[in-house]
Amino acid sequence: MPTPRQLSKRRNHIGASDVGAIIGVDPFRSAADVWVAKVYGDTFEGNEMTALGQALEPALLTWAQERLGKLRRNVERRVKDWDAPVIVHTDAELIESHCPVEAKASGLGWAGGGEEWGDSGTGEVPERVEAQVLTQMTACRVQMGHVAAWLGKGRGRVLFEVQWNEEVVDYIRIEVERFWRDYVQTRTPPPDSVPALSVLRGIDRIESEIDLPDGCGELVEEYQRASEGRLKLEKVEKSVQAEILHLLGNADAGRMGDGRLITFKPIHVKEQVRKAYTYRRMYVKDEPKALPAPEEDTDGTQEENQEGQKD
Repeated sequence: MPTPRQLSKRRNHIGASDVGAIIGVDPFRSAADVWVAKVYGDTFEGNEMTALGQALEPALLTWAQERLGKLRRNVERRVKDWDAPVIVHTDAELIESHCPVEAKASGLGWAGGGEEWGDSGTGEVPERVEAQVLTQMTACRVQMGHVAAWLGKGRGRVLFEVQWNEEVVDYIRIEVERFWRDYVQTRTPPPDSVPALSVLRGIDRIESEIDLPDGCGELVEEYQRASEGRLKLEKVEKSVQAEILHLLGNADAGRMGDGRLITFKPIHVKEQVRKAYTYRRMYVKDEPKALPAPEEDTDGTQEENQEGQKD
């Protein structure tokens, strides 16, 4: 994981972890997100996912060292011969071969749960990870890179080998050079891409006023309508929820006449990076209503009816 000093320097160069977003294979970041970080500065201070990665990284690298050989951790290298400033910070490198070793966590709760990882010993890693490791290999001038991953769904620690791919590396170089030349140096945002709201909110803004482009008024009016509608809906939601909870009394579930079940049960979140906690959420479930049990025949009429049917 990058150090605070490395984070402060990211504005002046492309990092290996930026490459997947630049070429469009990172599901968590876009090229526009990277552009904001380079033009306005990187203010990302981490989240639960990155905290989980930081907590697992030392153990993963120690485990990888037992299988690959001695490691040198947190190494900085520059990619040479590219017409863009590209600096990589490997989690570790093999001392003997200089092959990079990248530590990843995926599928542990919320962290990268939708990404596909292949079999141990293969290079079948998510495309964003492959792009990152290939860029590291370019800086290290080696033909192989390793990924030590801690995966969910019972897989645990898995080691992958990424092989050199000249065609993909050429494509990465062309796209990174174009991104730096056409967008970062000219301060022109990439077309057809809007940065994530969380990224835009994190910009370190200065006290100033600018003239907005024509047509911005329509966006502002659309925002106002959406904001007013959201507030009204939130108010209605809270009011209706209060009425339903009032009908439940102190029960945590209720069955409606049409068979649907409404619940207000506790949801327990296990301790991972932060302490465990519990909260309640209301759900409406479309469950079939159970058929009533047949009534007991206490006066003998059922037996009489059956005899009548036989006649």
